[in-house]
Amino acid sequence: PNTKVNCVRWSPMRETVLASAGEGRRAVIWDLSKVSAQVEPTGSSAASSSNADEGPSEMRFVHGGHTAAISDIDWHREEDMLLATVAKNSSLHVWRPGENIDGGKESNDA
Repeated sequence: PNTKVNCVRWSPMRETVLASAGEGRRAVIWDLSKVSAQVEPTGSSAASSSNADEGPSEMRFVHGGHTAAISDIDWHREEDMLLATVAKNSSLHVWRPGENIDGGKESNDA
């Protein structure tokens, strides 16, 4: 379902990656370089076939641990893929994706 987005932040280390969060109590990491990947045949890789069932290919990770609407999100300035979210009930989550969202490519470059 569509819900109001309260905040959007670009990654300071990856120019095509952004995070969004809002009333739906979820934070989402998006990679806009993956938008054209939607035209690939389903099942071309394990990652693309599982993502096809969960959302568009540019949606790379969903953090769903909050119990209230998220009011803000931000990226760590020095640690790649480390984020913090705060909800309207004052809960703070510091997290990073639990899987490699690059599709098998490690990227530790700053």
